[in-house]
Amino acid sequence: MDNKGRTTKKIVIPVITAIMLLSQATGCSFVSSKELVDLIDKGENIELIVNDPDYTIEELGTLDEDVTWVQLDQLKTYNMGFRQGFDELFNINTILEGTGGKQGCLYVVATENGEARSGNTTISDAFRNKVFIEKYWDNNDVKHSIRELATEAYSDIEAEDDYAINASLNAYFNLFNDSKNPDAFNGGQSVTREQFYTMLFKATEPVRDLNYKASADTFAKAVGGDTEYTRYAKEVESYNFITAENKGLDSQTISAPISRLEAIYMIVNRHFNNLLQEADSSLVAYYDAENAGDLALSAGFKYEEDGEVKEKDNWQKFTLTFMYKHPDKGIQEELYKSLIVAKQVGLVPEENCRWDEALSKNEAIDLIVNMLLAKNNLEGYLTYNEYADMELVEAEDPTTGLDVEINISDDIIDESLNNVLTLDQLEDFQIEEFELIAEDAANRVKNKEMTIEEADVYSEQMVGMDIAALVFPSNGVELFRQWKDETGYYEQFESEDVESSSSSGSQTEQNEQIVDTQKPDTSVKPKPSEEQKADQVENNTSGGSTDNGDDSNVIPGMEEVPDGTIVQGADGWGEWINTDYIRDRLPDYLKD
Repeated sequence: MDNKGRTTKKIVIPVITAIMLLSQATGCSFVSSKELVDLIDKGENIELIVNDPDYTIEELGTLDEDVTWVQLDQLKTYNMGFRQGFDELFNINTILEGTGGKQGCLYVVATENGEARSGNTTISDAFRNKVFIEKYWDNNDVKHSIRELATEAYSDIEAEDDYAINASLNAYFNLFNDSKNPDAFNGGQSVTREQFYTMLFKATEPVRDLNYKASADTFAKAVGGDTEYTRYAKEVESYNFITAENKGLDSQTISAPISRLEAIYMIVNRHFNNLLQEADSSLVAYYDAENAGDLALSAGFKYEEDGEVKEKDNWQKFTLTFMYKHPDKGIQEELYKSLIVAKQVGLVPEENCRWDEALSKNEAIDLIVNMLLAKNNLEGYLTYNEYADMELVEAEDPTTGLDVEINISDDIIDESLNNVLTLDQLEDFQIEEFELIAEDAANRVKNKEMTIEEADVYSEQMVGMDIAALVFPSNGVELFRQWKDETGYYEQFESEDVESSSSSGSQTEQNEQIVDTQKPDTSVKPKPSEEQKADQVENNTSGGSTDNGDDSNVIPGMEEVPDGTIVQGADGWGEWINTDYIRDRLPDYLKD
């Protein structure tokens, strides 16, 4: 995001005025309800401050403010041992076929057609899976290993620390931003409202386009401008007691620490709303929490007129301020009901909830984990299998232009890969994919990362991957070459001084040579006999040479490696997967 600052001038002036008035009136931080009523009646704004916890907060490093939201199986953070170790602990497999990705209890989702594998999952999907809970999470040995893994990600974590398990969950699922120099979890640090909102959203929502435009967004304007968190925070802010709509959220409150009470209320309001509506406010929730009924009315932030209770502007924020300043006076009833639910479902299992204190990073993750476990107890698991047969993929509906989710099985893959089309039968999105692949390859040539010959091989490998991923028909590479010829792809290199692997001849001659030598015979060939197929399978599995006498059993341009491994090209120009599954589905000239 471009605008990381906040436009706070219009908001801060009345807040400062309110603070000055309070200081002049009292000479201390104590604020009476009468003083607050005077301020709310004058239309003043106030600063909302929660109480500090009774423990010492130690923080290492500097917080990384660049918020990322990346599909889980594509995350590269903590990728030097921790993420691999976490995957190994939960028996997560790397998929080298179809669209690739990962498979296991962290990557299973429920769909209308059954359970499916998806790389775009969240911590919620993991904890709502029966195998994850009963095979792994409830296993003390696994818990111990999770603790040990945290030490590989963070310098401030020891395996025996209270924060260790949540630290590992945070690192793997990318919940909260961490600190750098050194890499630190800082589990005791307080989290702001926008940080908690962002984490709450990312914990349950798969990655997608939010169609967010800061310049036209009313929420961004209400909170004083766009930050790294705004696009995510706006998706859940309405579940809090104070919101942008009721004027409780502004540039001060959005970036200030959130209380434990507000966090609990948000989770209950969003995920257990039916229980919240039915909660019996006469019950005792926690020893340190008391129901004050309609505190806002008794304190003067609401008023009665003709037998009807009416609300003053910004009453929610003033009510919270009074509650935090006078915790012994009790809690507004609708907020208190959320504590009843929290106790009922086990969101906060302790006897005291410390409702008026700032929420810590570790406590926030505790709330998420307990929320998901509670949903399992109340609603049952969402998924039951460790490995799903179907795959959930996203595609664009050509009739609407919208992203839709589809399930594909091995039978559908086989049918699609036997499909042959002509160039004029391709959809617009397939032509656009040709353009993206060609542009990427061309840029690599212009940046001297590849020669033209290497770029040709590279681009055709990318098309081959798309064939395996069902983007193109089985003759996609032939269509790609035809498309390049018709669009004059090589004309852009005529004036470029690009290094070629050929030691002689003009650039045009070299280009012609590439086309002549790398284009295979695309004439129709007879289908191989069953005996020939058996011979080919034997060659593939034994590592023997192919029919054309070439000892290499890999796709052109790549070094020979065992099947089923991911390799990096000798020139460092991209990853390619060498597996029998993909090789069997590629055109013959890419197999040889």
